[in-house]
Amino acid sequence: NEPSAYQNRAQIRMELKDFRGALEDFNTTLKLSPKEAAAFYYRGHCKIMLRNNQAACDDFRSALHFGMKEASADINK
Repeated sequence: NEPSAYQNRAQIRMELKDFRGALEDFNTTLKLSPKEAAAFYYRGHCKIMLRNNQAACDDFRSALHFGMKEASADINK
């Protein structure tokens, strides 16, 4: 299984506002590639849309830890 395929599908699902489906695909991406900063970042945005703000903040912290500097702006929102 290719992590990028799941991540690409997750981003399409986000555009379609299928946040639960996107969350599942980001979870699979992270099982296959546990240090994928972008997957943490976008999964955090899915969690915001699903009103799970604390878990989203945790994902933003992980994204920042793995090198996605853009996540710092989202941590305290």
